[in-house]
Amino acid sequence: MLKRAGIFLSTLFLVSALFLILHDQAFALDETDQAIHKLQIKPSDVLIPAGVPIGQYQRVIRPFPNWNLICDENLKSKRRVCNISQIIVSDRGDVVFSWSLAARENGEPLFILRAPAALGVHSIIHLGLHDGGQMVSVKISECNQIVCIAYQPVGPRLRTALKNGKRVDVAFGDQASGYPDMILPLDGLFAALSSIRG
Repeated sequence: MLKRAGIFLSTLFLVSALFLILHDQAFALDETDQAIHKLQIKPSDVLIPAGVPIGQYQRVIRPFPNWNLICDENLKSKRRVCNISQIIVSDRGDVVFSWSLAARENGEPLFILRAPAALGVHSIIHLGLHDGGQMVSVKISECNQIVCIAYQPVGPRLRTALKNGKRVDVAFGDQASGYPDMILPLDGLFAALSSIRG
């Protein structure tokens, strides 16, 4: 009789313990379920052009010293578009300046410069090439609430500068005759460009 009572109590204890475990799991699942509803999937950083089937567009990033070679390719049409970019961030990780070497539809190279939106349209970005010549003045052509954009064709002076891989002084606004806002390296850019040409 005592043996049966012991078995009954043991069984009751196991059932009670199982109930508590399942109850705790259910409560945890409820909390997890609530947390899941507050989350969302981060969309891709790659903007897929209209008309390109899903899975038929890819981005390849190749790092070079100080620069990244970024190539987007439509796998269906076999069309590839590349640019070579450098991004400057603050100690807090905020982007303060970036520029990319790209090409027009006719193949002519140009720099696309992105500066703080506070500069405003028609402000100037000055580039010092350390070649004995005057600073190259690039007028900002468009701005939104986040960024201002300017375009600079790659002429003979810029071609020589990127081949030599020296530094470039960058100054915003009326600071062409003063100290630069930043000094950026061109080293690595020509190597990335050469890799595109094969």
